[in-house]
Amino acid sequence: MHGGLVLTLADELGAWTLVGLIGKFGFTAALTAKLRKPVRIGHEVSGRGVIQRPGSRVVTVRVALDQEGHPVFHADIEFVLMDEKGAERLLGGPLPAAWRSFCRS
Repeated sequence: MHGGLVLTLADELGAWTLVGLIGKFGFTAALTAKLRKPVRIGHEVSGRGVIQRPGSRVVTVRVALDQEGHPVFHADIEFVLMDEKGAERLLGGPLPAAWRSFCRS
């Protein structure tokens, strides 16, 4: 699988880790990643994300991907937890009401 697609998968897993574990949405600010082995198309990939470094504005999530029981990829991804006004500026418009609870206070 193309490395850019692996990184996209990891970034999504990191973003959903934030939503699932702390109930907040973040925007990717920085990341460090390592492809340890090729990720093969047609073989199941499993992933996990954990909060590596919590924070009130910036949170680092460690993401790891395995394939056939072997580690193939890991990354530390920094997410900026946006407040409502910052998120609206970045997205170019008002947030839907249902999204407001995912912003930091």
